[in-house]
Amino acid sequence: MHDSPIISIVVPLYNSEEFISQCLNSISCLSDCEIIVVDDGSTDNGPNIARGIASSNSHIQVISQKNQGLSGARNTGIEHANGKYIWFLDADDELTTQAIDVIEYLSNHNELDFLAVQLQKVDESRNLLSIDCSQPTLPKNEVMTGRDAILNDYNPSSACALIMRRDFLNENNLRFKLGITHEDVEFTFRAMSKAKKVMFTDFKPYLYFRRGNTMSTPLDHERLLKYIIDDVEVADSFRSLALEFKGVDSSLYNKIFLRAKSVVFGLALQIYHNRKQWQENGITQEVMQRLKDKDFFPLHRPHYSWKQQLMSFWLNFKLKKL
Repeated sequence: MHDSPIISIVVPLYNSEEFISQCLNSISCLSDCEIIVVDDGSTDNGPNIARGIASSNSHIQVISQKNQGLSGARNTGIEHANGKYIWFLDADDELTTQAIDVIEYLSNHNELDFLAVQLQKVDESRNLLSIDCSQPTLPKNEVMTGRDAILNDYNPSSACALIMRRDFLNENNLRFKLGITHEDVEFTFRAMSKAKKVMFTDFKPYLYFRRGNTMSTPLDHERLLKYIIDDVEVADSFRSLALEFKGVDSSLYNKIFLRAKSVVFGLALQIYHNRKQWQENGITQEVMQRLKDKDFFPLHRPHYSWKQQLMSFWLNFKLKKL
């Protein structure tokens, strides 16, 4: 037995009373781990359900706080974790028995900054829909640097796909950015740039449920506007990250800068394709102003490809007229 557990599984909890029991039952049998449930100001019975399960399992603790959003809940989990590694599990998802193999692997390869797994996206009947976070451009089961991962087109995605060494997070002061809706993309890319030893694996221990009642709910105006504007915040974060490597690592600087520009390019395409609807409710004007304030518009060179460059000239011309 280790002085501290191999892994801390952090479960942010916010109004998920319908799912938290199955979530915790899927991991409560795991050995050499602690489970930290962070109640982020829930108003339903979820925290009481979690405490009831914790009362008969000493490996589970429930921490309550005022609502801070997913980023704040995860940051609290990091602060309270004792495990060598931290794994984030959403309260409406589950782990499979392959998590046992993951923990055993980490106990024998505990020098990694990140161990990356893949997510099984399933419907509510547990039918497999797709495999997410597979990182097809990266070699599997080989140790590499985060720098090499980025240069080989690492695609930032769910934080649940990266099992992270706690000391690495603390030594690099890595925490989730508060108040944005794309916190996983922003965080995982920033963290990957600092990692020295990462491994992308074929493990698929995570069941990511696509819930019909949440996926089909349209965003209201306020939430849609924030979701779009947060893309600008992510691009701004990537640009700031790129500047950390300017004059130090030109390849990494250029690659991260291109990623920032790619986010803005994608957003510009969205603005054009949705111009009629978004103009009517004022979204176009607000987002365009934010892009100008951040000096992301007009779209600047360089671009990923000549096609994107031509499209950028065209978008500059079209969007100026909106």
